[in-house]
Amino acid sequence: MFQHHEEPSSGLDSIVLDAIIENSTASIAYLDTNFTFIKVNSLYVKDSGFTKEELLGKNHFALFPDAENEALFKKVLDTGEPIQFKEKPFTFPAQPERGTTYWDWKLTPVKDEKGKIFGLVLSLIEVTEEVKTRESLKDSQAEVVGQNKILEERVAERTAELEKKIKEQELLMESFVGRELAMVEMKKKLGESKGE
Repeated sequence: MFQHHEEPSSGLDSIVLDAIIENSTASIAYLDTNFTFIKVNSLYVKDSGFTKEELLGKNHFALFPDAENEALFKKVLDTGEPIQFKEKPFTFPAQPERGTTYWDWKLTPVKDEKGKIFGLVLSLIEVTEEVKTRESLKDSQAEVVGQNKILEERVAERTAELEKKIKEQELLMESFVGRELAMVEMKKKLGESKGE
């Protein structure tokens, strides 16, 4: 049976919430409705390439400009519905050396008791290595398929060459046997004519 516990104070709530956010395996950011960073966990800081101080108080799209993503963030504010993506590519404009990265991410509106949105929670998990590993495997498989095709073509060519040589040998053998038979016949006839 469940026991009823008193609700923790808001101070304790804040400590628990901070611990949950900080110990998440996802990069988490809390933004206001102007897309300004209000709170970020350490993993978000690490993944972003910025310091916590460089993030907090700054607009998300000032640091990570992306028209498509900005339209998606606005859509969440307009509809009040969360959005989620798997393996969504992103290139960090300020960090081109990272190349294209891939992210599973979700943007969830935070609403008050009347349903009014007052913030957004952005949670992300980088899946770049998984995507690149899968692409590398696909490339390797395609290479193996290509090599197999080349080998099959070579085997078919070699088989055709061997079949041609076998046919030539058979014709040569038939010709030789035919000549030998003709010689035997001729000797036989010569022997018969001498024997008369």
